[in-house]
Amino acid sequence: MEQYNFEDRKQFEDDILKLLERGSSNDVKIKLSDGEINANKDILMIRCEYFNTMFDTDKFLEGETNTVDMSHCSKAIMEKIIKFLFTGAVMFDDLSLAQLVELSHISEMLLLKKFQEEVDWNLEHCKIQERGADVKNLPDLILALRDADQYNLEHIKSWLCDELHCELKGILSDVKSSDTFKTLPFKLMREILLFVHSSCVNIDFLPTTKQKLDSFMIWLSNNKITEKQKGEIVESFKFDDFTVDELMTSIRDSGLYRSNKIDERVRDLFKEQGDRLQEKDKLLMDQEKFLKDQGKVLKDKEKKIKAQEKMLKDYKRKRIMDDFRV
Repeated sequence: MEQYNFEDRKQFEDDILKLLERGSSNDVKIKLSDGEINANKDILMIRCEYFNTMFDTDKFLEGETNTVDMSHCSKAIMEKIIKFLFTGAVMFDDLSLAQLVELSHISEMLLLKKFQEEVDWNLEHCKIQERGADVKNLPDLILALRDADQYNLEHIKSWLCDELHCELKGILSDVKSSDTFKTLPFKLMREILLFVHSSCVNIDFLPTTKQKLDSFMIWLSNNKITEKQKGEIVESFKFDDFTVDELMTSIRDSGLYRSNKIDERVRDLFKEQGDRLQEKDKLLMDQEKFLKDQGKVLKDKEKKIKAQEKMLKDYKRKRIMDDFRV
């Protein structure tokens, strides 16, 4: 028996009873971006407020032609919606993240609020893999973010940015993911890099400053932005996080920072390293002195013990001699 992600049987039964009371009418044709679907007008009207308004008034051409132009929607997505309207149940498991985002958008447009809530829940809780576990899903994650932005689905876009922020390491290690990342507009790339996490996020999932900079360089290799925009991103990077090796190689080669700033930071790091070595040497010297002092104390204790042992032997010898004389 099939297990559905979402069921609304009670409402479905009530709506079908209305169909029995009103009778049936001719089918309608829904034209889509990659095909078309035929459906019963009465069921569409009873089950969906959007279609009811469209077919129940003379103001819309669709009511006369029985044809609905939804060329902005794919057939796979409309099939899910029609199946739900006609059966009261639907499965989401065979849809990608980008398709689920499209399904959320279309269900919102069709005023299917409860249905959209289930789509969004499935998006956030069922489709996201364990972080860092599967880089082949990253291109779909990026495309889903782009679609969520296009459809103005802010609540979805927010957690998609969160996920992608935590997956920057995967973007760096996978060519397909990197190529898809380059297609993002500046505002989405900016939101990913500058995303602010809550304090409860596991720090192990967060990218390093170097990984964020490398991601930006990948995106920048295929996009042009103003110096002001570039400066905003660069300013968000914590410059003090870079190591000497990074500063002298990839950071210098990136051209994002002035040479004198890099040189100054390298000098400071060498000085800090020298200071740490001096502190370490001082600590070692203090430890050596402590050990010497401890050794001296032990020697003094050994002398005292030997002296006490000698006194004890002398005392025993004296007692024996005294006893012998008696």
